[in-house]
Amino acid sequence: MPFVTLAFSVTGLTVYLLKSIPLRLNVNVLAFTGILFGISLDWTNVGRLHCLYPWWEDATVDFMISRGYNVSAQIQQAKQKTLTMWGEDDQIISNKLAVRLHCELPNATIRQIPDCCHLPHVERPNSVAKLIVDFVQEDCYKGIECVSQY
Repeated sequence: MPFVTLAFSVTGLTVYLLKSIPLRLNVNVLAFTGILFGISLDWTNVGRLHCLYPWWEDATVDFMISRGYNVSAQIQQAKQKTLTMWGEDDQIISNKLAVRLHCELPNATIRQIPDCCHLPHVERPNSVAKLIVDFVQEDCYKGIECVSQY
């Protein structure tokens, strides 16, 4: 079997697995602790919606064959202040990657969210909102001088 045919077969199988409810349900078990099965099933269905677009399979195969994208060289170019939030208990992606990103970004703030796994904005929306507000307001108060009226 030629390599190209084998590569397409393997990526096609991978794409099929990425769409599967059993795989996504198991990922939810890893990603979220202590949620009810019904909620996990709902999140599984929501999490696979993008897989149902007619172009998704071809785009995913193309992405895998191209070996994805690498933005490492562009990270240093980011001049904006950035906020990286990470679920402290994320079992999907290692927090070492968040720390590495934080170290590579020139003007970065990193915050870990306790008792939170892979999707902080889903699991702890109030914590995420507070971190964003604090992050944005931090710059608003710089340079403002408080003058007493007395």
